[in-house]
Amino acid sequence: MTASKIIIAVVLIGCITSLCVATVSGPYMGQEPPGMKPEIFSPGFICLDNRYEYGFGFSPDGREFAFTLTNSTWGYFELLYTTMDANGQWAEPSRPEFVGDRIQSLYPFFTSDGNKVFFASPLYQSSPWNSDIFYSERTDNGWSEPVNMGAPINSTGMEFRLSMTDDGTIYFLSSRDGDGNIYRCPLEEGEYTTIEKLGTPINTTGPEGSPFIAPDESYLIFESGRADGYGQNDLYISFRNEDGSWGRAINLGPAVNTNAIEDGGSITRDGKYFLFCQRVAYTTNIQTDIYWMDARAVLPDPSGTIVNLTSGQRFGSIQCAVNYALPGEIIEIGLGSYSESVVIDKDIVIKSTDPNNMFYVGGTIINGDLDGPVLTLTITSSNTQITGLTIRAGNIGISGSGTNAEIFNCRIMDNITCGVELSRQSKPHILNCLITANGQTGIIMLPGSGRGNPPCEPIIENCIIVDNGQAAIIGGEPVIVDSLIEGQ
Repeated sequence: MTASKIIIAVVLIGCITSLCVATVSGPYMGQEPPGMKPEIFSPGFICLDNRYEYGFGFSPDGREFAFTLTNSTWGYFELLYTTMDANGQWAEPSRPEFVGDRIQSLYPFFTSDGNKVFFASPLYQSSPWNSDIFYSERTDNGWSEPVNMGAPINSTGMEFRLSMTDDGTIYFLSSRDGDGNIYRCPLEEGEYTTIEKLGTPINTTGPEGSPFIAPDESYLIFESGRADGYGQNDLYISFRNEDGSWGRAINLGPAVNTNAIEDGGSITRDGKYFLFCQRVAYTTNIQTDIYWMDARAVLPDPSGTIVNLTSGQRFGSIQCAVNYALPGEIIEIGLGSYSESVVIDKDIVIKSTDPNNMFYVGGTIINGDLDGPVLTLTITSSNTQITGLTIRAGNIGISGSGTNAEIFNCRIMDNITCGVELSRQSKPHILNCLITANGQTGIIMLPGSGRGNPPCEPIIENCIIVDNGQAAIIGGEPVIVDSLIEGQ
């Protein structure tokens, strides 16, 4: 055997032995920063194929990362841990010293100084779901043996997913009152003595969980199953008022939440990224992964160019602004190019700075992606308005399902399939719009299902619909007023 073949053989044996775990270096495992759409976190190193990664935590300096492995039945939990060395190289994840002999453990949380780590661990003498919270402290010789936090944090029920503010106030999940609820425990003269069960709108009659408290206690991200959700458990955010009460629970929206279970959401210490877990069901053969995305997708951004004119809040993401808006509010998008897909499911107005000025219409651009529509309208009310925007580079420009929205002064162009796709008896008013250079169709109206189902009946007024692949308009019964339409 030649020397080169020997080397190849050794490399192959090493890959088989280590399951070919990737070698990575640099902050956040050397990944390209994510955008407004969730991406699997560190694929090939942290998130591996056919594996179930779950609850996680970064140290405050971002040089340590611990995460949980579970299984298809949600019945086993094991922590893995990796560190970045002085050269930026991340070690292969392995069982951390700080869990001691507690083999089953989950949901790590590092304190703001990085010198203490909390985690949950099942109590072996009872059901695996009856778990306590433990902590370990960093010493000159490594990590101390884990210590049970004891009462009042731990009880005879289940406790896990602890999160802590910079001043030591703890938020955690407990089942001491039956269903899982979120509790608060302040640090008072160096001790934890008093716990408080959060009221509405955080805790409800159903289960809540996975609390993540902001370092300054200004907001709380948590998991809940509610009527306004997208399927199973979703992630929500609530902001703390000056009197200590909590504001309304805001669903983090369709960019984050799906019909799966989303939980474990947290913001990195530098404020740049939002990470969360997604699992199809508690019992599933489909792998569970950790996801990450730009934090501006879930948090307001004081320097953002998107502003809610009603509330005054600024945002760096259109979808985030939509998630936070109440019906009737107006969202103004400043000049710029925005790369995201947006779902609009409430009565709001989304507009450029000046919808009647073509400079602002042409300079306020929402670029989608090839996976679907740039804008999806699901609200039936005609109070929803989209005005003064350029909507492009998606598979579909605007998708309307049962919508009666007003779409004014927009340019809808350069989309792969069509400019506008309407379904479920949509009757939008499309006024003063240029719909051009879309791959197949300018406007397509899908036939309704079921006998006697009325067709889509949009009002198309003073529009230019030209140069759209195969046809300008297909299907439906549009009312066309003073419009230039070519290619029918």
